[in-house]
Amino acid sequence: MSASAAPILLVEDDQDIRETVCELLEMEGYPTVTSNNGQEALAQLHRMARPCLILLDVMMPVMDGHTFMARMRAEELLADIPVVVTSASHRPPAGASAYVPKPIDVDELMTIVKRHCR
Repeated sequence: MSASAAPILLVEDDQDIRETVCELLEMEGYPTVTSNNGQEALAQLHRMARPCLILLDVMMPVMDGHTFMARMRAEELLADIPVVVTSASHRPPAGASAYVPKPIDVDELMTIVKRHCR
């Protein structure tokens, strides 16, 4: 089990992927909060405990990952939270800490999570 008390924010519009990744993270001991799009994620960031990491899809309705990253990085209290982009897109947003292409390699994802969430 992880010693991390800080949650991970998972921003993913695909319900199957969101549920699968959330279940994996929680089985590994990482508390996880989920959002369906960037707009919902920004609102959650203002309500939740500061996450140790944000896992972010790029192509989403309402607010995509590029817009989310730009708005999040513009807020001083949120700007330094690490963001790992998980996307089938080959163009992750500027400022991403890491990129994990879809389909997600679970070992690669967990290595990155463990690096940011101790």
